[in-house]
Amino acid sequence: DIKTFTVLAFKMSYSFEGNPKNRPEQNLSGASKKLTRDVLLQKTHEERRKRQEQRLKLQSAELLQSHIRSYLVRKHIKEEQRRLFDSEEAVAPIQILLSKLLFFYNSRDDKLRLFKISDQLTNQHVDILRHMDTDASFCWLIKRFLVLCLKTLYDSDMVRVLMKSLYIFTNNAQTLEYLIRKGYYGYLRSFLESNDKELLGQAMVLIHRPFKYIYEMENSKDIALSEFCSGFLKPPLTYNIKNLLIPYLKSKRDLPFEMIICYLNSRFHFEGTNSLFYCILALEPDDYEPNCDSIQVLSKLSLNIHKLKPSCDLTTEDSDDEEDIDISEEQLLLSDYLNIMNRPEKVKKWLHFFEVNSHNEQVLTSFTQLCHNLLLVYKDSIRKYLLLYKLGLNSIFLNKLWLVINKNQHGDLQMRGSCFISWKECHTTLSVFCDMFTFYTETLTDRG
Repeated sequence: DIKTFTVLAFKMSYSFEGNPKNRPEQNLSGASKKLTRDVLLQKTHEERRKRQEQRLKLQSAELLQSHIRSYLVRKHIKEEQRRLFDSEEAVAPIQILLSKLLFFYNSRDDKLRLFKISDQLTNQHVDILRHMDTDASFCWLIKRFLVLCLKTLYDSDMVRVLMKSLYIFTNNAQTLEYLIRKGYYGYLRSFLESNDKELLGQAMVLIHRPFKYIYEMENSKDIALSEFCSGFLKPPLTYNIKNLLIPYLKSKRDLPFEMIICYLNSRFHFEGTNSLFYCILALEPDDYEPNCDSIQVLSKLSLNIHKLKPSCDLTTEDSDDEEDIDISEEQLLLSDYLNIMNRPEKVKKWLHFFEVNSHNEQVLTSFTQLCHNLLLVYKDSIRKYLLLYKLGLNSIFLNKLWLVINKNQHGDLQMRGSCFISWKECHTTLSVFCDMFTFYTETLTDRG
């Protein structure tokens, strides 16, 4: 049938791409679960945390890989520069060789190269110094080279050449200023204690050298003084410091003793030590005139001198020779303190300064504190320290102390009773007055 064939042909050519009517679907997973807001927030937070951890792991891996690649590249380049240095050592300009050495230097592998270039620099030092005056970049290379010299002073095989380099190329303020910031005094302190007697003289010259240019160091004066005090004066005294360095520095007329005093007095939180106290006393020039700063410094630095007090009096002659007395090195310093502080010229200057400035409250307070610190050392300190002996018989000093005590009336102390410092000052003044006045009355009644 033609009609039937046409219908079948039409149906076969027809294409339906839509969705036919679906049958009802059945959810076999059970009833849907409703999550609370807090649970959803916690779940979201946990997912965010995991993503963040993954990002951090990826970043850490990339950073680690970057550092490893950088290290390997630097190592390769440094090895290449070492080969170039060795191959060009005889023909390349000294500035090029020094620049290469500073780039790849390693204390374990390149000591010999440092020795060779140091020897070259010292042999050509006249031309090098002239070049430094005109070439700032070359001067910068020399400064960095000198830091390497300081760090390698411990090597006994190289120390002579390195010390010679330091001795030659540290004759200007800018170089010394840079080296001080890099630990100049610390390295020299370590070398001074190395007991290399042949080079101790050069070491002491280098220690003193910054003081020749201290007035040219506009922004580094305090740093230089701080490093010097911290490196040599403040730590416990050693034989070389006490018997070699201190006498050497005192013999130098250009030692800025007054500048050291002003620096110490301006640093309220500078921790004083008995070693520092001794060094200041020992370094004082013979022609030095005391002032407010110096007396205040002595009163501050002597705060702990009583801690050197031995269990028995070492200055008496009644001690049993058969007894074994354990005496520390610091306690033996007491005899040195006595010898320095009892010098008649020094005591005379202190007394004259006090009498001229007795109206100055700060001067009186400083002398009172100094006397109090010395009185704590021995039971009969007044008879051992000449300064205490003289002040104990000084009517001006006793009258000034009594006037200060009278000013602190009961009502004034009640008003300031919460201030511990006021009570401490009052106690110090009263204690010194009682000891001094007792000694004064004893001398009046002593007929022996």
